[in-house]
Amino acid sequence: MKRCIMDFNNIKKWKFIYSIILILTFLCGMYAGNNNYRILAVTDNIETANKIQNEIQEPTILFRDGLLNIIAIKNASKSDIYYNSINLARKSILTDDVTIYVFDIDRLKVDIARGKQMKNLNLNIENLISKLNGVYNIEANAIKLPSNVLQVEIKIETDKDVDKAEISYIIKELVRAGIPGLTKDNIFISYR
Repeated sequence: MKRCIMDFNNIKKWKFIYSIILILTFLCGMYAGNNNYRILAVTDNIETANKIQNEIQEPTILFRDGLLNIIAIKNASKSDIYYNSINLARKSILTDDVTIYVFDIDRLKVDIARGKQMKNLNLNIENLISKLNGVYNIEANAIKLPSNVLQVEIKIETDKDVDKAEISYIIKELVRAGIPGLTKDNIFISYR
């Protein structure tokens, strides 16, 4: 009888220790969960993926999903994604085989003609372009043409000393790389 009581107390002790271990594991997992990654870019070209990863100052990770290379930044905010995308465009690393994840659009449905989604896309384009130095009063207008082609018109104001050719190049690279199926020929930029 005494032996049964001891075993019962022993079981209670191990359950308590096991519970403490589970709680500590959970808490460590919560703190470790702060190490989230946000996708910056996707490409099927491993050389381009390596170039992108080498240009990013923050900790990055390169995932492979079949033929795709996914470059993600650790603990990145939306602004971090914007600034890194601008840097990649400025350095001409956003080739035609790169998609950047700067716009909140459903990549499985390129048909984004619905009003709210189009409005969100325009706001995302404006927010991204606003991160460029010397650029302000941005107005983006993405429209779906009758031929089912997406066209983006962007009106901006800049400081007088800004190189408009460089700004146009960067904007076209960013918008083209951020919207699947969009070509540079369908991005129009005007200066006010």
